Amino acid sequence: MTRAAWDATPTDYQARLLLAALDDSQHRIPSDAKKRTLEIMSGRHEWVRARRLTSTLAAVESDATEYVLTHHGVNAANRARTAQLAALYPVATPAVYVPEEGEEHRDIVVVMSKPAADGTVEVHSVKHGGPVRVPLAGLRELPPLPPEPEGELTDWWVITDAEGSELARVEAEDDPGARKVAMRHGSVVAAVRRDKGFAVRRLRTSELSIPVGELHGLPRISPAAAPAAPVHWWAVKDREGNLITQVEATSYDHAVQVADQDPKVRAARPGAGGLVFMQLGSIEKPAPAAAQPRETVPAAAPARRTITVTTGFTRKSIPTRLRESGAPGQMKYSDAAGALRWVLPNGQELTPGQAEEMFLR
Repeated sequence: MTRAAWDATPTDYQARLLLAALDDSQHRIPSDAKKRTLEIMSGRHEWVRARRLTSTLAAVESDATEYVLTHHGVNAANRARTAQLAALYPVATPAVYVPEEGEEHRDIVVVMSKPAADGTVEVHSVKHGGPVRVPLAGLRELPPLPPEPEGELTDWWVITDAEGSELARVEAEDDPGARKVAMRHGSVVAAVRRDKGFAVRRLRTSELSIPVGELHGLPRISPAAAPAAPVHWWAVKDREGNLITQVEATSYDHAVQVADQDPKVRAARPGAGGLVFMQLGSIEKPAPAAAQPRETVPAAAPARRTITVTTGFTRKSIPTRLRESGAPGQMKYSDAAGALRWVLPNGQELTPGQAEEMFLR
C-alpha cells in the first residue's frame, strides 16, 4: 500500500463515515454504510478493517461483521475534520477560542493563516495582543451581535469596562463631559485602576425605556429638576384652510406626532396635499371642560396609591424621518407661508406632506 493511497482525499460520503466513526467511542463505521464504499475504504486505502462479532442467543449462533477505523483511517478522519473547520473559519474570520482549560479562559481571535499539517492555525489573540498558534478544533463561532438601538440620540451615556460590563449611566452634553461625570462613580474609578481606562457610548431613546414589569415603587423627582416644556394648543388644517382637529403639544414635532394618531387626520392627509399646523393664541384655545368634584380622603386613613404604567412607541415626525433618511434640504420657517417648510438646496419650499410624498414613499 502506498502513502498516496493512505493520504488520499476522501469523498463527501466517505468523509461523513470517517467523521462519524471518529466521534464513536470504539471508532466504528455506521452499520448502514454502503458495501461498495466499505470495500474501497478497506482495500484501496486501508482506512477501515473488518471485525467479526459472534453472539449466542437461545443456543442459536449468529455471526456479524462491523468495520472500525485503522490508524490510517483516524488520520484521514482528522484531515477531513480539519478541512471542514478550515471552510468554516477561513483567513480573516473572527472567532472565539476555547482552550482545553475551559470556557473561563476563552479568547477572541482572528484567523491569520490556513491550517498546518498538525491542525493548528495562526491567529491574532486579543488576550495576548499578538499572533499565537491554536488548534483549529478549539475555535467557536462568535455569538450574534445585539440589534442596533433605535430612536433619537440622548444626553445619556453608558460607561463600560474592558469586558463590556456596564458600570454606570451618566448625563452629559458631550463625551468629555460624560467622562468627567463618570469619574464620580466608585465603580468607574475601580475599573480605571484595574483596566487603565473605560469606554463611553451615547444612548438612544429606545435604550432608556424600562419594561413595566421592572418598575419598583415611584420615581423620585429632584426638587431642582428643570421645569417641563410648556404645552400649547395647535390647530391642524388641510391645504384649503379647513380645520380638522386641535391637539395639545409642546412643539411642532410633538404636534405632528399627536395628530398622526387621529383617524381624522390620517383620513384627510391623502387628498389634502399636506397639513398645516398653527399654534393657537390664548383666545383661540378650546374652552376647558367643567371640573369634576374631587373626592377627599380622610387624613387619618390615607389611601395607598396604585399607579398603572402604559408604555409604547409613537411614529417619528416627518421632519425627523426626512433628516434620518438623508433627504436633501432642511426644515425652516417660511415668512411667505407663515409656517414651517422643508426647503430644498435649490430654494424650493415643500410642505412636510409634500416632502414625505417625494422622499419617504
